[in-house]
Amino acid sequence: MTESSPRARRLTLVAMTLANSMILVDQTAVRLAIPHTIAALGGSVSTFQRVLTANVLPLAAFIVFAGRLGDQLGLRRIFLAGALLFIVSSAMAGAAQDMPWLIAVRATQGVGAALMLPTTLAIVSAAFPERDQGRASASWPAPPPSSRRSARS
Repeated sequence: MTESSPRARRLTLVAMTLANSMILVDQTAVRLAIPHTIAALGGSVSTFQRVLTANVLPLAAFIVFAGRLGDQLGLRRIFLAGALLFIVSSAMAGAAQDMPWLIAVRATQGVGAALMLPTTLAIVSAAFPERDQGRASASWPAPPPSSRRSARS
């Protein structure tokens, strides 16, 4: 890797932090919006879990595979493919006219998030010299601690 300027490294860190934050916000915001969305689309209470699972299951299932794809095909390429898939499926979720459509695009969004998530940290690590990687990685957002863990604190 060629040595990049401090400004380029900061921009990379900001971009990857925003991308990761977008995934984390999506996970939180959807949980808050689902009751209204289900009511608007004529779904039932049991649909709530399907909409959440449709996103989280592909995210969890493909995250390790996506990291490996990033190693094999290039971090930037996999990140951009994931970002495009995530953004397009987010727009399609906003335009959903029924519950099956919403569930399908939420699953697609989970795949996009799986492609993005491991590559964001790898891109941050690759952008910084070894001496600065720890500090840069600490700036990268991590998922919030579980409520069970914070209740013990």
